[in-house]
Amino acid sequence: MLSEQIRLCRKRAGLSQEELADRLEVSRQAISKWEMGQSAPDPEKIVRMSELFGISTDELLKAQPAPAAPAAPQSQTLRHAGKVYIIDINDRKLSAFDTFELEPVGFGAKGEATVLNGGQTVRVPVCGLYGIGKGFLGLKRRTLLGMYATMEDARKELAQIAETSGEKVFYQLRYACKMDGVRIAEE
Repeated sequence: MLSEQIRLCRKRAGLSQEELADRLEVSRQAISKWEMGQSAPDPEKIVRMSELFGISTDELLKAQPAPAAPAAPQSQTLRHAGKVYIIDINDRKLSAFDTFELEPVGFGAKGEATVLNGGQTVRVPVCGLYGIGKGFLGLKRRTLLGMYATMEDARKELAQIAETSGEKVFYQLRYACKMDGVRIAEE
């Protein structure tokens, strides 16, 4: 039943009725009525909920249990044998690093995040790639190298860096997002 699916998906997403209402731009009472089967959301709200919960509209509408929410992407670290000089997507050279970390900054279903922006769906970064190296006086420094719209893109980038060899390597970022004027928002 739709009412049960909405309640299950909302709870799996860790949202209160009020938080879901805010994201869908409806009242908390509307969410309560949907979950009690006293009324039903309009088709636009069903589509928005399916995007928010990371399931298809069919899965939301069918009377079968919703799939379990995906596990949050985990941080990943790569230690390189040599120094890798990173060139970002704007062709700017950055410092050399020997350790790289992927770190989630927010995520949605399947390691992807989308937000509704004035009726349009926009992909937002879910992961950052950080370089770790020695800074002033030999102190450890952590530098953001790139942001990624999917965990898959971030992992591909890390795998490409891992495949480089040599004591001094130059590497051009390939999968990072262009971030001109983009504000990162956690889902």
